[in-house]
Amino acid sequence: MASSRIYALLALLLLAEAAALHANNTPDLVSILTRRKKYGTLLKLLKATNLVPAVEDQLKKNPEGITLFAPTDAAFGKLHRGALANLTLAQATYILQLHALPEYYSFENLRKVKKPIETFAEGSSLNVTLSRKKVFISSGPVTTSVKKSLYKRFPLSLFPIRDVLIPNKK
Repeated sequence: MASSRIYALLALLLLAEAAALHANNTPDLVSILTRRKKYGTLLKLLKATNLVPAVEDQLKKNPEGITLFAPTDAAFGKLHRGALANLTLAQATYILQLHALPEYYSFENLRKVKKPIETFAEGSSLNVTLSRKKVFISSGPVTTSVKKSLYKRFPLSLFPIRDVLIPNKK
């Protein structure tokens, strides 16, 4: 009887330790993007739309992980002048959600996708196509290439992209 209590206590301790390790291994999106120095505009938008806590929450709670496509500062620079300044908070949030998938995809898994992938942006999906050894994602109006991962440790897969994905007009 005493030995079964000891085993039960050990099992509880191991579960608590595993949960603590998982919580401590949650990637810090802001740190990852800040270290790379090419994502200042994205970081500013993530903070302005208050999506950083939402992403962190998804990383902790979503058992499927998430995939983010991170436009570089140069990608935002391709937008017409004033495009970002003219966005409402809801529009900026929607555009950022269009860059996020509610599932972890490695580069190899992206290459195998055959149908549109749903994004966090309600009613929007991305199409994945292959051309030779390159992978492309498309929101409809914008198609951009996906190359190696910026970060690829579950639960977060992060890919740099050279264009800002824009949703189809409704």
